[in-house]
Order: sequence, then structure tokens, then C-alpha cells
Amino acid sequence: MIQDGIPAPVATFNTLEEANTWLQDQPEPPRQVFVSVAGEYYLAVYHYKVKLRALYPVSMAAKSAQGDEAAPRSG
Repeated sequence: MIQDGIPAPVATFNTLEEANTWLQDQPEPPRQVFVSVAGEYYLAVYHYKVKLRALYPVSMAAKSAQGDEAAPRSG
């Protein structure tokens, strides 16, 4: 999804509380979009099968991906 860089955020917020309020107030929530919270990127996701709306910090995903690349592979 972000191989060519992170797309521009669809919304920008000062606090995580503002971003969560925005996400919960969406009548038809986006499946996956990027938002910016205090200068940090988050992935706003709607898990439609369980009707769950969530914000995931992109920095955590990037750290996880870097860790996966650095981990030795067995086999």
C-alpha cells in the first residue's frame, strides 16, 4: 500500500482524540485511509466484518517491517 510512499492524509488533527472522534462520526467509514495526528501518520481502518473502527500508527508498522528485514531467516 505504501511502496511508492505514503499518500497525502485525507484529514489532519491536533490530537488522537480528535482523530478518533472524526473516525467514529463517519456515517460510512473509510476502509483504509491515512490521516495525520500531530504530524504523525496513522492508518484509519474500518474492519467491516466486526464493525470496528481503528487508528494504527504508521510508525509502529514501519518499525515492525524494519525488524522483519533485520531478523535472520532460517531455512
